[in-house]
Amino acid sequence: MHVVKSNRSPMLDLCGRRHAMEILAELAAGPARYTSVKRALDKPHARTLTDTLRYLQGEGLVVQSESVYALTEAGVALVAILARLQADLDAWHREHGQVPFQLQAA
Repeated sequence: MHVVKSNRSPMLDLCGRRHAMEILAELAAGPARYTSVKRALDKPHARTLTDTLRYLQGEGLVVQSESVYALTEAGVALVAILARLQADLDAWHREHGQVPFQLQAA
C-alpha cells in the first residue's frame, strides 16, 4: 500500500486519521491481535482499520509481529505526550466548565 503524505503537520495527519488515537490507546494497554483491536473500537470498517494500522506502522508508532500489534518506543513516547495533553484538557475543563474534546485513554 502506498501512503500519500500531505503538506499538513504530521500531528494533524495523525489526529485526523480515523481510529488512530483509539488504536494507540488500545495498544498502550499492551500488545493485541487485530481482532482484539477491532473489538475495542466502535465497529470500524475492516479496510479503514487495516489502513490505519498500516499508517501507524509506516509512521514508526506500531509494529506487527506475526498477528500481534504493539507500540514501538516512539508509540509509547507519543502516548505519554497524549496522556499529558489529556491531563491539561481535564484541568482546562475544571477551570472553564467545558469540554473541548475528549481523548480516549487506555
